[in-house]
Formats: sequence, C-alpha cells, structure tokens
Amino acid sequence: MLGTSGVVEPAASLGRVAKWAGATVIEINPDETPLTPYADLSLRTGASEGMRTLMD
Repeated sequence: MLGTSGVVEPAASLGRVAKWAGATVIEINPDETPLTPYADLSLRTGASEGMRTLMD
C-alpha cells in the first residue's frame, strides 16, 4: 500500500480486500495507518526510499 493514509475510501479498503483475496500486502508509510494490521510487511519510510528498499 503506497500513497494512501488508509482513511479515505475507496483506497482505504484496497489493502483489506487484497489481503482477504490472498495477496501479500506491503505497506510503505512513515506512520502506522488503519491498514497496518493487514500488512505482511510494513516499512516505516517514505515512498521513494521504501520502493528502493524493495527493489534491492
């Protein structure tokens, strides 16, 4: 989950729906969000740095 606070719909539900469908959910956000409990991996950083971390 990148680019959402996890508060505003419809984006707020995407992480939950993905998790229920069996997807691996990765959250990249400097702060915890309402979607954090659904994440398999949470990276507490900004989007650019988080994506670099995943790509390395």
